[in-house]
Amino acid sequence: MRFAPLLLLTGCALAPAGEPIALAFRAVVGSEPYACGRTYEGLGLDGGSYRAEDLRFYVHDLRVVTGEGEEVPIVLESDGRWQDHDVALLDFETDCLGGTPEVNGVVRGRIELPPEAEIAALRFRLGVPPSRNHLAAAAQPPPLNVTGLFWGWQAGYQYLTALGTTGAGLSVFMLGATGCSGDARMGTRRCAAENRAEIELPVPGRGALEPGAVVADVAALYAGIDTVEDGGSVLGCESLVSDPECGPMFAALGLDLAGAAPGPQSFFRFEAR
Repeated sequence: MRFAPLLLLTGCALAPAGEPIALAFRAVVGSEPYACGRTYEGLGLDGGSYRAEDLRFYVHDLRVVTGEGEEVPIVLESDGRWQDHDVALLDFETDCLGGTPEVNGVVRGRIELPPEAEIAALRFRLGVPPSRNHLAAAAQPPPLNVTGLFWGWQAGYQYLTALGTTGAGLSVFMLGATGCSGDARMGTRRCAAENRAEIELPVPGRGALEPGAVVADVAALYAGIDTVEDGGSVLGCESLVSDPECGPMFAALGLDLAGAAPGPQSFFRFEAR
């Protein structure tokens, strides 16, 4: 009997704090739902065609912004597959290009928010936290064990991968940290450009957050480039400063390759239901 209070206290300490929250993510190409293997028309400056092949991205540092401007973190819950305590993988690829049929369009966590607090915006970072970006992918727990999203030449993760076939062949968009040097095994790996986009999406009230969805629009990535003519080393962009297609594609994420202040992003939007 004398141990009962201790057990009670221990149980309280282990109980997860806050209310559960599930944030839906959807992918589209313009006004149409994204579907791996489907062909879309009217992309880019030339109005070209695009056959969807792969779309996956990591998010972390999720927060809501109250009506008073206070940031309240969303603490992620580990599920052993799609997310752990601080990073989540959204996957809209199926079996295109040798992918898997499993997909994921939700991020789950908990949030401590007073009942009277309103929600004005959702914020998150696109990518992987710097402290975890240069670990050996094959040895990491999910969701960082996806070796296909690890960049060998930069020794870091691809934050966002969007692949599609256009009239000129396979077009790629691969976002990740660049200008990296140092030894990841010694903890000295550093990158000149982290390229982790900070996303802020207005939300029309607390009651709209969970019924609504964060929408990722592949067409926005191509809005400023030609789908057929390419002036760089690859069709599309692999986060290279020298690739002229990277500037407009980065701009769609609110990033600037030249180091200037980023403009408004257009890849993500929040849609209430």
